[in-house]
Amino acid sequence: MNLEITSKEFEEQILNQYSGEVYENEDQDGTVYLYNKQSGHLLMAKYGEGKLFVYFSYADNLFIEGLESGWIRPQNDK
Repeated sequence: MNLEITSKEFEEQILNQYSGEVYENEDQDGTVYLYNKQSGHLLMAKYGEGKLFVYFSYADNLFIEGLESGWIRPQNDK
């Protein structure tokens, strides 16, 4: 599932309300991930063409591999 939302709406209604860990790519390309390890739910927010795209899914093997290898890391581990 995906949706288009303004960055302000995303920050106010989703990101600031989320109590779990926020992740990012090691290259800090503006993509953020909200991952619930217990349920496997994954929200990915990515900027592109002046818009913010939000995708809801389950963490796949590529995401888990990124966590394990360190190219996806908690946002505060800069």
